[in-house]
Amino acid sequence: MFAVIQLLLPLVAFVKSMPADYQSVCTTPDAYGRLSGYAPFPNSCDKYIQCVPSGNGKYIELERQCAFSTFWDNDLVSCVSVDKMVCLDDPCKDPLLQTYKAMGNCRGYWMCENKQSSARCCDVGMTFDVGSNSCIIPYEFNCTDACFQEFIPVVPEPICLKNAIEAEPDKYLQWVSDYSPAVPMSCAKGTYFNINTCNCEMKEKDPLLPTGPVCEPEVYLSFNSYQIKDESGNNNYIRNQNVKVQNGSAIFDGLSSKLVIPRFNSLANFKTIVIDIKYSSDHMADGTERAIVSNDDGHGYSIMIKEDANNIILQCGTTGQTHYDGYTQVPMDAMVTLPQDQYPSAIPSTKNVRYQFDNDRLTCSNGANTQEAAAPGYLRSIKCGLQIGSAAGVASFKGTVDEIRIYLCSPPPYV
Repeated sequence: MFAVIQLLLPLVAFVKSMPADYQSVCTTPDAYGRLSGYAPFPNSCDKYIQCVPSGNGKYIELERQCAFSTFWDNDLVSCVSVDKMVCLDDPCKDPLLQTYKAMGNCRGYWMCENKQSSARCCDVGMTFDVGSNSCIIPYEFNCTDACFQEFIPVVPEPICLKNAIEAEPDKYLQWVSDYSPAVPMSCAKGTYFNINTCNCEMKEKDPLLPTGPVCEPEVYLSFNSYQIKDESGNNNYIRNQNVKVQNGSAIFDGLSSKLVIPRFNSLANFKTIVIDIKYSSDHMADGTERAIVSNDDGHGYSIMIKEDANNIILQCGTTGQTHYDGYTQVPMDAMVTLPQDQYPSAIPSTKNVRYQFDNDRLTCSNGANTQEAAAPGYLRSIKCGLQIGSAAGVASFKGTVDEIRIYLCSPPPYV
């Protein structure tokens, strides 16, 4: 039984020389005159090539690894769940292959089903052993990688080789041989050991407590160190262009400063995204409309947060709303406008803004002020990373950002 797998982009990057056929990826512009930026990695399903600026207007090719349980989809410019696509280089095309070890996750392995790879996970504390074709307890290291909320055993055990530990319901004893003492093991977070089923199972929920999994940020930027990096635990790559950090805030100069998050290069078919951003503006006097967050590549967008001297404007482009421009049916954006404090003031006010696209609604807030609009359908596919402080055709943001959290689920209210 599988748990829901969230789409995750790369966790690790390695600089390697690319095969000759792929060395033009970062030098050949696309139909819009832009560098394509991404390409499938040769003979691999779970890797891809990314172009990264190296200075002097040139780019280098980086080899990047998709997160476990995902394969690279070049059309969506994202790593997607393996059950969402068919990869021509899938190792399971080999009729003799039954299983193979996953890269980058000590608990993960792949099982071949109908000539397609299917992600599997060993129990917490165990790793997949190629020699025995099963999950074992590694003695040379601790295997604590995050995996599915529930695991799938490699071989059903005819008898239970585990036992409960008194007063510790989230742990159990595991026997690995007749000649060794039992090894204490921990269940996955939120589960307990059930001796009747010989497995870790989800705990029954207190009816007074919220139900469902905890919604954690996909990207979290706190700016508490001089190096701007994702602190969500997902290690998403953040491209920094002239943004400086001082006293726990990111400083944007209103000219060329921006952060780009390639993780969100394509949000097609997404029904939920939430962006929480805490910031202060230093451009209110000029009245110019300036970008806060967008994925505008100059040919359209599906997410836009911008402001002028009077309002914060939040827009969402979906597949479910259109209107006629003459005789042509074109997409229509959902839009929410939030009034803000009028300039001038002695100290720029700090804004706690939430942008929430969920349940076919665009709900936005600045502090206690909340507005919403209908936004049916999915986010439109835009092959552009999420940009902080920049948007095509809009002046760049000038001010400071204290915190950014981006979710692909519905989190608690923003405080």
